[in-house]
Amino acid sequence: MIRLSRMLIAVATAAVSISFGPGNAQADPGDLTCLGTVTANYSPGLTLTSSPQTVTTNEIDTPCTSASNPDVTSGHSAVTIETEAGCLEILQPGSATKTFTWNTGETSVFSFNRSISRPGGNSVVTLAGAITQGLFAGRTALEVITFPNPNLLGCLTPPGVTSLFGVATLTIG
Repeated sequence: MIRLSRMLIAVATAAVSISFGPGNAQADPGDLTCLGTVTANYSPGLTLTSSPQTVTTNEIDTPCTSASNPDVTSGHSAVTIETEAGCLEILQPGSATKTFTWNTGETSVFSFNRSISRPGGNSVVTLAGAITQGLFAGRTALEVITFPNPNLLGCLTPPGVTSLFGVATLTIG
């Protein structure tokens, strides 16, 4: 529980620095805000040497609050990507889309650019873009996911690090 609390503080700090940092993409002040968790599974597994990986993520967003759609209280998404990755760089920058399914049964397609930074013991994945279809279409979106950096000892022996658990904040303007 203490580790999760520290991760939530790290996410909040990263979100504030991204929101107010000069020149950074940011969502408009929030119509929808969610806290969530993300599990990223790697196959064949992260090692010290970067290699082709299939990364499958499962995200659960709860609680969510929305000014325009107060019935939206939670959501989830899942994405699979092919990328080069290793323990020293858990993802590569790039562009992608994912679909959020809300507790109301409605969906939102999020098209984004992905960037990665490694502040003090964490890997911070920032997804900045827009909702292109469905609920909240036409609005900007920003998601910040903070993962602890992989345990380097786990990177030394096969199969390597096969999963990471992170916390997320999602803001749709």
